Amino acid sequence: MESYCINEFKYADETIKDGVCHGLKYRTIAMVGSCNDLLANLQLSILDKLGWEPKEREGIRFFTSISLTVLSGIQLLICTILTFYSAIETK
Repeated sequence: MESYCINEFKYADETIKDGVCHGLKYRTIAMVGSCNDLLANLQLSILDKLGWEPKEREGIRFFTSISLTVLSGIQLLICTILTFYSAIETK
């Protein structure tokens, strides 16, 4: 296990990873909570109208998360390609 010295304190890799994950969770938990509060009822209403059971909600949330992740990756790729194309064209 590697360790790093930061301000004369030794930190292990795992400690740093845990700190980063905790920091991300702490900074985003309010947004995730408010988003869930807003969209949970809408999602259940749509599922009811489509005839799906509430127990399938977790599967749909997982599918939605995967879809958003893939679409975000595609958008990042396209933006990167457009950036390079623009840089080449403008020299």
